[in-house]
Amino acid sequence: GTIVCGVLGWYQRLWGFEEMRRFALLQAAQTGRELSVAMQGKLAQTRVHRPFFLPNSYAAHLILTAPLVLLTSWRAGGRVEPARVSRVVFVSVAAILVLGALLLSQSRGALLAAGGGMGLALFCLPAWRRWRWALLGVGVLAGLGLMLVVNQGRDLLSASARFQYYTTALKIFAGRPFVGAGLGEFFPAYLALKPLGAEETRAAHNVILAMLSEVGIL
Repeated sequence: GTIVCGVLGWYQRLWGFEEMRRFALLQAAQTGRELSVAMQGKLAQTRVHRPFFLPNSYAAHLILTAPLVLLTSWRAGGRVEPARVSRVVFVSVAAILVLGALLLSQSRGALLAAGGGMGLALFCLPAWRRWRWALLGVGVLAGLGLMLVVNQGRDLLSASARFQYYTTALKIFAGRPFVGAGLGEFFPAYLALKPLGAEETRAAHNVILAMLSEVGIL
C-alpha cells in the first residue's frame, strides 16, 4: 500500500497536476464560468498528496510506514541472488518511491519529525551509545535542513498558527486536566479561549494535545 502511495505521488507530481489543470480549464471554457481564486490556487500547487486529500496526512502515512517498507525490501532482496546487489536495488527503488514522495509532499512538519525520529532511533542503539547525543543532534539538524529546503517560496504563517493551536489546547487541558472539554468538543472550547484575531480551527493538529484537551489524563 505504501509503495502504491509513492507511485501515485510521483505520478501526480510528474503528470497529474497538469492533467487536472487542463481538465479544469476545459470545463471552465465549456461552461463559460471563471475559475475562482481559490481554485486557481489549488491548480497552481505542487505538493503531492494522492491518494490522500491533504499533503500533511500523506506525509504522515509515509513516515509511519516507510521504515517497514525499507526493511521488507531489504529482506526481499536477500532472497534474490546475488543478494548483495539485489538488496541495494530493492532498497534504492523503495527509497526513491517512498522517501522521494515524502519530499514531494513538501510537508515541513513531517520532514522535521523524520529527522528527529531518525536521530532518536540512532540515539537508542546501544552500539552507538558513545555518539548518541551527536547523532540525535545530526538527525534534528537534518530535519531542519530539509524543512528549510521545502519551505522556499512559502511563508511561516501556518507554522505560527499551529503554535496558537497548541498553546490554546494546553489552556483547555489546564482548565480541566482530568476529563478535558469533552470528546469532539475542541472547537467550541478553542473559540472561547483563542485571541480575537487568531485563526479558527476544528482540530488541535497534534494527536497528543488533541486527546489531552478533549478527554484529559483519564
